[in-house]
Amino acid sequence: MAGKKKTQKAAPVPELKTPTQIKWVVMDLGNGFSKMLCYGQQEPVRWRSVQGHIGRKTRMNQLPQDWTIKWRGTYYVFGDRAYTECPDTMEDFPTTERYTSEWYKRMFAFALHKAYGLHISQGQDDPPYAPEIVASIPAKEYANAARLDAIKENLCGLYQIETVLGTTTEIEVSDANLTLLPEGAGSFLYMAAQGNNRLEKGLWAVLDLGYLTGDIVFFKDGVYVADSSDSDDKLGMITVSQRVVEVIRGQGGPTLTAAEIDPVVNQPHINVSGTPYSISDTYHEAMSELGRRAAGFLQRKCTGKNIAGVLLTGGNVANQANFIASPKLPQPVVCTDGENGNIRGASIMVQAG
Repeated sequence: MAGKKKTQKAAPVPELKTPTQIKWVVMDLGNGFSKMLCYGQQEPVRWRSVQGHIGRKTRMNQLPQDWTIKWRGTYYVFGDRAYTECPDTMEDFPTTERYTSEWYKRMFAFALHKAYGLHISQGQDDPPYAPEIVASIPAKEYANAARLDAIKENLCGLYQIETVLGTTTEIEVSDANLTLLPEGAGSFLYMAAQGNNRLEKGLWAVLDLGYLTGDIVFFKDGVYVADSSDSDDKLGMITVSQRVVEVIRGQGGPTLTAAEIDPVVNQPHINVSGTPYSISDTYHEAMSELGRRAAGFLQRKCTGKNIAGVLLTGGNVANQANFIASPKLPQPVVCTDGENGNIRGASIMVQAG
């Protein structure tokens, strides 16, 4: 008699958050990388801040749903996948003018797609979703009331985000549900929430070293000091990558993109088309120069102030902190999650109400 056939247990089906359950979305759409965290997620979603539109050429495969949106009649692909799907139309926008551009609004829409578009589609009769949204922008842009208003005006409106599956998600963004924060503020809130009680006492300078800019904000006894925010567009890690690109090109190599350089910029060598290039000395020289500029910027902004402490944050802060020193300022505290500090702090703020 044949033995009984064993019944295989079905794999558990993960419970996805439906759009109506997504109460908040926080994002940091940086010049190098973008990050998004929403209600129901434990870890941020991260992608390179590039995008490109799809042309009319015949494709062998369907566009990737998780990296593509249809925006105002045109398909756009975002992140590293854009290098494959649309290399001829790919755009980054590493200037502060990006924040009032259509390019930035598309990146903002894509961040909303990462929160909503990969879940359940809206019903035809459902009203637009209106989650609480928090986004970080450069401190200098935040401090300028006219620029802040212009950025808000650019971002507010009804977003109709289509997917490659033919579904559409509508999200309403307005003054009522959009909050902008200066870069660095989120990291301060995040570190303060980790039990660093000394951040709540005295005047603290927060230096956020990003890909394009260095941003500084101040907190007095845990309260944001409005008049002291500023940015410097010569303090970004892009300056280090550009130096390495120049050295390789000077040795007869090709002109590389940031996406090719950034992941290996701190390695002793880089192989390009089978040819090894030594970049260690160039990297350390460029990092030392960047560190001196950052320390000088920090010192100038702290002159005349009774500084209780300095907090360093940013995507590459673990490496950059070793190159920043000022004998006239306290030993800096380094954010334990510099890359995601701004969105983690923003999520703490939005959940606190």
